[in-house]
Amino acid sequence: MYNSTYIYTLVATSKIIDFKKTRAKVCINPKFGLTPTSQLIKLKRIQDANDEIVAFDQTWLPGIYGQLFFDEILENKTIYEVLEEKYEIPITAGSYTFYCYEFKQRNRPAYGLK
Repeated sequence: MYNSTYIYTLVATSKIIDFKKTRAKVCINPKFGLTPTSQLIKLKRIQDANDEIVAFDQTWLPGIYGQLFFDEILENKTIYEVLEEKYEIPITAGSYTFYCYEFKQRNRPAYGLK
């Protein structure tokens, strides 16, 4: 039976695995309204809640916005918070694609995890 007196608090954080400039991608550039040759920024993160891995996140950003994050610490902030609060750039649209995979413990070292 569910007891409503229990409150569950999750502390969300992320660990950046990779953050780099990358070549244009035929399947991504049009989603941003970019020319086929415009540079992108690719951000890979492991998302966790209370130190338990819940997701692997791969985010593509147009180069003009992605370069704003090279000096940011995104472990306790979202991309949206940085863009909207620090740079006053409103987020008006987005595109998400989700895939589900089982994370194998043997893969932890490849992601910089113990």
